[in-house]
Amino acid sequence: MKRYIPRGLIGRVGKNLNPVVSRLDKRVTVFNFHDVGDNPSEFVLDNGIHVTNCLFRNQIDFVASNFNIISMDQFLKGDIPTRPALITFDDGYDNTFQNGVRLLESLGLPCTVFLNMGPIHGENYWAEKISYLHKYGEGFAEFLSDCVGRAIDNPHLDCTKEIIEQYERLYLNNYESNLSQYMSRYVTPDYLKHLDNPLVTLGSHLYTHYNVKHLSNTVLELEYRKNEEAMSQLKYYTPVFAFPFGDPRTCFTAQQASLILQFGARRVFTSRSRPNDNHDAKVIDRISLTHWHDSESRMWYQTIRVPLSELVGVRS
Repeated sequence: MKRYIPRGLIGRVGKNLNPVVSRLDKRVTVFNFHDVGDNPSEFVLDNGIHVTNCLFRNQIDFVASNFNIISMDQFLKGDIPTRPALITFDDGYDNTFQNGVRLLESLGLPCTVFLNMGPIHGENYWAEKISYLHKYGEGFAEFLSDCVGRAIDNPHLDCTKEIIEQYERLYLNNYESNLSQYMSRYVTPDYLKHLDNPLVTLGSHLYTHYNVKHLSNTVLELEYRKNEEAMSQLKYYTPVFAFPFGDPRTCFTAQQASLILQFGARRVFTSRSRPNDNHDAKVIDRISLTHWHDSESRMWYQTIRVPLSELVGVRS
């Protein structure tokens, strides 16, 4: 029988293993967050993308105590110290700015927020819609499973625009009126227009939070260009891009990453959870810190699990 070793224990032991931790000195570690606050929506709770204000402060203290936090501009210029780290957020919730970004500003720490301008402008709350329908939609789970031809573990990764359109034609249910109560509020375009915080970089997360792997090259470019146009007037916009959902195995292809770079992105960011050993790589991985990472040992586990696997010769 395979023996289970608690992850927290691995973190407590691993942080004291110099051959493991020293591997972070020359790598860029990018940490990622979503919603920050004490009144989370049902959507962010269902999807595990929320941390309380107190926990976020503890997580930032962990990063600041163990890394040299740099801005996106420093990273792009190659101005990289020993054991560098970036702090990023995805989506663009109002709580991200009111709680997360505001705390970082008070501490003098830079960050990057990757925005979907579609939902910010009140259009197509894609991720929220899929999550809501899978939980509450009449017959939706069975409908999606029948369309895909198998059981569905993560509807966000398998659902397409065409499937939603078919479902809406078949069931004709007015779920949109309940969706706003289910989801988190996004930052407003006016707030972004008047944002005055030089510690913030604004990057692209696609116009709509689609799973890119399902998009044609034409639609992908349209979504990228539309978001770029919507962000081009924002003071702190920089052409860096984070894939929605972000897993290289299920959410985009290497060819699509190359296309995004051809469209003009200076770097492409994923959700593959590991530090980056090549500072000049065009595709950069990020480590998510969530509600589960509520102790220093768990934060260390999340940060060093790939370097530790490398050291013991196990594929991560």
